[in-house]
Amino acid sequence: MPFTYWGFGGIDPDRYAKAAGKGTIATDIPTNHNATFAPVIRPTLDIGVQAAVVSALAYLGDASQRDDSR
Repeated sequence: MPFTYWGFGGIDPDRYAKAAGKGTIATDIPTNHNATFAPVIRPTLDIGVQAAVVSALAYLGDASQRDDSR
């Protein structure tokens, strides 16, 4: 069964830049399935929804171009 997995950055850019500057990204930036993982809701959620919609529309195609007479 085909599937896809997307990774969207959701960390506050200032927090990421601070950790990068200190060289502590691996310890200061939580990843998925970490108890302290809490992405910034906006724009992370908006971007994820937009990507899912565009993907679904691309997969399903343009219904006006479909030949449903078969």
